[in-house]
Amino acid sequence: MAWESLVAPALRLIEGIRASIRRPALRILSFEPARDLRTWKLLPLGRSQKVLTLEVRLASGKLARRCIAVLTVTKQPAGLSLRETHFTLHWADTDYSGRTSGAEPVDIGPEGRRLDAVFAHSEQQGGGCWLAIPMALALPVPNQAYLPPGYYEARIDLTCENGDGASIEIRIRSPASWSDLAVEITAA
Repeated sequence: MAWESLVAPALRLIEGIRASIRRPALRILSFEPARDLRTWKLLPLGRSQKVLTLEVRLASGKLARRCIAVLTVTKQPAGLSLRETHFTLHWADTDYSGRTSGAEPVDIGPEGRRLDAVFAHSEQQGGGCWLAIPMALALPVPNQAYLPPGYYEARIDLTCENGDGASIEIRIRSPASWSDLAVEITAA
């Protein structure tokens, strides 16, 4: 009887350690402008877009379930006040529609996923850029996740249902001309 009272807690501890080792953990690969901030030609629309996409991989575990990414604008140009500061981002290669909010969770396995974060396009009138939410990707208009020209600071938080997320801090230069969109990672 006495040995059972000692063994049971030890077994629970071992099982807890094993579960935490198997628990998936996400990571965002280090920023490489040539890979992560590129200009794409959108077919059949024919317009070009400059887009920040980030590569998200598993740091450990087999499958991270129902992953979402939220961008929070933490600093904006003086004199500007955005109506919203929290935006659920779009996962690349995931269909999007005219929804204005809500997440499209994805599962991330060993192959990883790309996350759309910020974009500007060749047919826009004037400067600025958009945060890559489904509605803005479907219809980029100035009242939907739009950042007027200037410098912004933001944090991107990744979460998943069954594991540990990741986050980074970025600085966005919302441009006067779409092709001048610039982003840098300030903290990972």
